[in-house]
Amino acid sequence: MPETYAPRASIADWLRLIQAEYLEIPGLHLTQQQFERLWGLDTLTSENLLHALVDTRFLTRTHGGAYRRADGDATAPRRGRSVSRAPKIKRLDAAPT
Repeated sequence: MPETYAPRASIADWLRLIQAEYLEIPGLHLTQQQFERLWGLDTLTSENLLHALVDTRFLTRTHGGAYRRADGDATAPRRGRSVSRAPKIKRLDAAPT
């Protein structure tokens, strides 16, 4: 039986996939090396994809060299802030005060 190969993904396909992952995983920060490992990309391809995502302002590069969503990902916890800002709820099984 002859081997069959799936067609290679186009740059547009990669961009959609990567954007979907960043939207699906709040707070995702990846260095270029992590980016390459996660999607099995070579350096040239990852550089081109990252430049395109930064140029379209979907991603931004942090001072530490990681790439994160440029919109600040409002759902991701920020340093120095508590994860939940929900009001405290009185426990029903607590003794009255």
